[in-house]
Amino acid sequence: MTSYPAEPNAVDVLGFDPSDPEFLRAPYDRYREMRAQGPLFRTRGGLLVATTYELCSAVLRDPRFGHGPGGSGQRVESFLRMDPPDHTRLRALVSRAFTPRMVERLRPRVEAITASLIEALPEECDLVESFAYPLPVLVITEMLGVPARDHERFRGWSKALARGLDPLLSDTQTAETERARTEFRDYFRALLSERRANPGEDLLSALVQVEELTEGELLATCVLLLVAGHETTVNLIANGVLNLLRHDALGEAAERPRQVVEEVLRYDP
Repeated sequence: MTSYPAEPNAVDVLGFDPSDPEFLRAPYDRYREMRAQGPLFRTRGGLLVATTYELCSAVLRDPRFGHGPGGSGQRVESFLRMDPPDHTRLRALVSRAFTPRMVERLRPRVEAITASLIEALPEECDLVESFAYPLPVLVITEMLGVPARDHERFRGWSKALARGLDPLLSDTQTAETERARTEFRDYFRALLSERRANPGEDLLSALVQVEELTEGELLATCVLLLVAGHETTVNLIANGVLNLLRHDALGEAAERPRQVVEEVLRYDP
């Protein structure tokens, strides 16, 4: 078993630093070097890396790989760390509440939030700070029915919880993540009780009506919505705009928005 130092770093484990500006400027050169070593190779830190689509697909579909006993050793607490049949069961239950009809009902409000943020942008601004970061927080909190007075608290929770997905955290960062997770769960535990007593039109009210969901599963689903929905949207907007500027493709984005969004998701999510 490979052992890592108390303060691990990516270079020790991966053999390169994924946050290095040079890597970020031209990641595909490094990816080509990795693929040249074969479809599967071991990093200096002992990690096995699959480098081809075919092998990645095979690993993801193979029941011998997963997050259960003998896997990562991390506790199973959400979709992100579940294997079938538990993943299948929980996804089916949550789908009863998170329906296409509910998504469509949210669309006008999402468009209104987006428009208000755009209208408030000055001529020059930090796109991430002024738009990409607050947009998903506002949408997710409204979708869950979180009171407006509490929206700001979610910014800190989201940042800490998303960082918890990083396998190379220091002890200090791990403690901060656990503290944020505890605060988040305590908050939603109280909000779930309130929604059971006084249901509304929000997603949280719909989730508590699914009787088969345990409180732990409800809380894990709320964590998932914040972490998976926030960080990914921030990165999509920021990376998407950056690549459109680099490739002088803003005009094409305006003409074919759906196709451009799909390509951005594929190219640099």
